Amino acid sequence: MRSRRPKYTYERRGPLWIVYRNEYTDTICTGTPVAECRSKEKARDMVYELNGWEKDGKVQN
Repeated sequence: MRSRRPKYTYERRGPLWIVYRNEYTDTICTGTPVAECRSKEKARDMVYELNGWEKDGKVQN
C-alpha cells in the first residue's frame, strides 16, 4: 500500500523543479531540497525512484 505521506516530492520553483525530502511531525511537513531538475519529467522520475514507486508497471530500485 502506498503511503499518503511520501518521503520525496517535487514542486516547481521558477524555471526549475525541486525534489524535496519530507519529514513529518504530527500534521506538519517540512521539506528539505535534495535536487534541482530542469524538467518536470526528470523530477518525477527521481521522486518515483527515491520512493521506490512503480513506474510503467515496474518497481524502481
